[in-house]
Amino acid sequence: MADSSNSTQWIEDAILKQLINCFDCSEFSDSEKIGDSSKFSPIVKSEWKSCGLTVALKSLKFDAEEKEAKQFVKE
Repeated sequence: MADSSNSTQWIEDAILKQLINCFDCSEFSDSEKIGDSSKFSPIVKSEWKSCGLTVALKSLKFDAEEKEAKQFVKE
């Protein structure tokens, strides 16, 4: 796993290597908060409109600080 000073870079690399999937928020509807395991990125239950699936989503702000990125990677 990434060094704590390098979490943001680890996330960016994982996205580029398609180890982490990114989706546009408009692809989901009926979002409902189901968990708050982290104060930085709550978990929400949503309907994935194009697939007709119920999914759990966790997101990270684009401009997240290193502390937030580190917690996201840890989870």
